[in-house]
Amino acid sequence: MPYLENKPIIREIKSGPVLYVGDLHGFYQNLLDAFDVAKLKEVHAVVFLGDYADRGPSQLRTLVKVMDAFARSEGYTKKGTLQNYVPEENFPFKIIALRGNHEDTEVNARYGFKEELRYTHEFLEFPHEILDQLYSNLPIFSSTKWKTLGVHGGIPKPRKGAKVSKLPRYLIKKRTPLTINVDDSFSKDLMVEIYQTLWNDPNLGNDAPQPDFRMSFRGPNIYEYNKTALEIFLEKNGCRRLVRAHEVTEKGFEIHWNNKLVHIFSASPYFARVKTAAYFLEREDSTGEIIDDKGKCLKKVDLPI
Repeated sequence: MPYLENKPIIREIKSGPVLYVGDLHGFYQNLLDAFDVAKLKEVHAVVFLGDYADRGPSQLRTLVKVMDAFARSEGYTKKGTLQNYVPEENFPFKIIALRGNHEDTEVNARYGFKEELRYTHEFLEFPHEILDQLYSNLPIFSSTKWKTLGVHGGIPKPRKGAKVSKLPRYLIKKRTPLTINVDDSFSKDLMVEIYQTLWNDPNLGNDAPQPDFRMSFRGPNIYEYNKTALEIFLEKNGCRRLVRAHEVTEKGFEIHWNNKLVHIFSASPYFARVKTAAYFLEREDSTGEIIDDKGKCLKKVDLPI
């Protein structure tokens, strides 16, 4: 994937509006709807927040389409490789495809992508090496000039001895794929923090006045963060809002903590668990709206307080 190598781990966006797209999980129609809505709203950029495969009915097709669109946005121009599979298209807006927790071959082997490749597309072997190379070149964060941070899961727990993680500030000059020295404790801690940005969730019932990270049901080294932890993280990293995906929500969206946290999920019907796919349209003044697959406003989003 040379056209995605040596690119910033944090992708900066200088103009709006921006359309944020949550988990797709192989629901290809929701991907096409996102592109249609982006054209309708004349956005400057579309940010996909990760989780393109696993679970859904058209996983490979969804992943390939997102990656093709992302690569073309990065300047890749080769024609013909996707003929008769997904339509090739150059879009009038910038496309950023972030890494989610399902951009991981071990996760793919457990949650459906491996089975789809084998039984639907007749792959003789699961292409671990190709997918690992692709996933390692996906950015972790998006960042706007009006101080909104996009990520798949959430904020990481500060490493031992630190009061707050300054991961975005550290990664701002780093490139993909990130070179890690496995014998260095700092590098190991860094990889844990990146892992947690893909997996961590907000703890909506935790109103403690101090930052709090509690162990998650998802497994070891995964945490739930409270409102105070998010507010301190945003302030110390020069941000005002976090836009994330990662969790299923019936309405397709949730807005919490004085508009500082916007959560969207864009796969629907997602096994009857999501009523409608939702996308977040944000303007340069930090206001925005949650919209459905037709561009209809579901809820206004005010400035972060």
